[in-house]
Amino acid sequence: MKKTLCIDLKNDNSKKFDFPNKIEVVSLEYKVGKNASKLNDELFTDFIKNLNSKLDVILINAISNDYYANTFVAHIRLSENKNICDVPILLLGDCSFSSVIKRKSAVDKSILLSNRIFFVENYTSLSPLYKDTLLDNSEISQFLEAYDYLPQDFLNIYTPSNISSTGRHGVSNAWGAYKLGLVLLAQNKTENNLLFKYYAKLHSETNTLDRDELLDFQLNTKDSNVLYIDDETEIWNSNLKKMMGVNCNLTSFPIESESKHYESICKKIIENISEERIDLVILDLRLTKSDSEIERDVSDYLSTLILKRIKEKHKYLSVIIFTASNKAWNQFQMINNYGADGYYIKESPEFLPSKSYSLENTRKLIDSIKDGIKRSEKLRRYWVKISKLTEDIQGNCFLSSEMKYLLVKKLNVVFSLLSLEYSRTNFEKENSEYRAELAFVSLWGILNLIYEFNCTIISNQTDVKKRLKGQISNEIINNNNFEIIELKENQETLFIKDKNKDIYYKSITQTHQNLKIHELRKCNAAETLRLVYQVGFVIHMALDVNDQDKKELSNELINLNKFRNTLSVIHGVDLDNPILNNQSKHQNKDIFDKTFLLLKLIETIFSSKRKKKLTLNDKLKQLADKKFQ
Repeated sequence: MKKTLCIDLKNDNSKKFDFPNKIEVVSLEYKVGKNASKLNDELFTDFIKNLNSKLDVILINAISNDYYANTFVAHIRLSENKNICDVPILLLGDCSFSSVIKRKSAVDKSILLSNRIFFVENYTSLSPLYKDTLLDNSEISQFLEAYDYLPQDFLNIYTPSNISSTGRHGVSNAWGAYKLGLVLLAQNKTENNLLFKYYAKLHSETNTLDRDELLDFQLNTKDSNVLYIDDETEIWNSNLKKMMGVNCNLTSFPIESESKHYESICKKIIENISEERIDLVILDLRLTKSDSEIERDVSDYLSTLILKRIKEKHKYLSVIIFTASNKAWNQFQMINNYGADGYYIKESPEFLPSKSYSLENTRKLIDSIKDGIKRSEKLRRYWVKISKLTEDIQGNCFLSSEMKYLLVKKLNVVFSLLSLEYSRTNFEKENSEYRAELAFVSLWGILNLIYEFNCTIISNQTDVKKRLKGQISNEIINNNNFEIIELKENQETLFIKDKNKDIYYKSITQTHQNLKIHELRKCNAAETLRLVYQVGFVIHMALDVNDQDKKELSNELINLNKFRNTLSVIHGVDLDNPILNNQSKHQNKDIFDKTFLLLKLIETIFSSKRKKKLTLNDKLKQLADKKFQ
């Protein structure tokens, strides 16, 4: 005897359908109205999944509910349940086959015309005896007996009637997560809608990857903080957690697809990044329904605004774009115009990629995540210092607007050059060596600006002559052709130049690892051009810090200057001199630590209190104090 199951599809508690006697009948109450499609997809999927016994034939009530009957048949055919997906099906109708074909949509016709579906005409008008012996009917018996020889043609003839309740973007998003999960051996949640199931069945061969091909591992992202921004975060969460490991802190930030208040969303995201000390952001390209409009430019997307706001506030932070679009110009715009650090193209169900593509696509994502976290961790300390220094500069009431502009511009150049060292592309990594040196040299240039801001050139002034009397020869003072460089704030003299005889004086000298301030002494012209002396004098005579701090700052300045003199962009490459050999020097990546130390030195100079301008009485008091000591 054939194992038979009767499915009584109905949407209310009406009387039972008149199935043949002595056959098991199961009632299945489908939904109608709002969200009915999604609810019925879940209902039919769960029901079919739980059918454990092997069946020979299924009878389905298709009277007055033919749409739901056809939907249920499609779920059976696209099911992963081997006990039921290929079972012959009898649809019990209340009219002739020709009339039902005339009123059905093309999709419903494809179901009725497939080889393992038999439509029982005018079932309600059949006699009880005929109904009870339905499976013994010669035509139906022939249909069931021929089952083993019928080709499996359902996928060739069937096409889902609609995109799905979630839309094409939703299906593509779910499919991308599904394929990533297959490669990663993650727990996969297959979607219930027919379009997803159709693509999964259609691509079943490419979905089957050999065990030794799969990437069953976790990234070493211990204690890293990753922020994932998407309108459907729950679909990707399990796969991303599988990829990054249990020790990675993955925070999801779901976006409502109907969202309109873009700036408030950006503000919350920036706050989240600051509070959680985020190391990497994964940002979906299309976050709202309006982003899926064909005519909408990528520059108008919510994701683009989020990316711009992140890069304004946290320029060091790596952002990877997730997209279901393979349009090259979208990725180009997000990277070239708005600062994204990489992208991952979700696999689309509308294409049939090879196994190697799925594996390589996942490897690229893994590399992007590893490089992105590393880049953020390396660059964070520079950006924190540069941001603080920028605030100090902007809030400095003594700096001119032009000086502020030059300083901030140089700081931005420095950070951009450092960023190239941690670029994701191998080409940039291989060609960024000198850019790291240029970052140091650009930052060193800020010391020139510090010197220019703090010192001034004065010539032929009566009060200057009085101050210099007794310090240099009267002949130089009286020839009225000299100039001095002194601090603006307290008139301390650094250098003097006699324009007629090229005689120079200085009040600072380097002794081993320290700078010493003394009375004016003769020196050569080159010494007046040394930036170490110029900035060192500012540290000692303009900053209101204790002697120990002055000594430490001076030592740091001298050491950084020695390092600067080893850079190939300053003195070229000397292959016979390991100190000037750029290749050996860059193996220890010392350039980045030195750049950070220089940044700290500059920050200290700008943030330290300044000595007040000394009056004549102050200077007389200092002289008196020295005399009595």
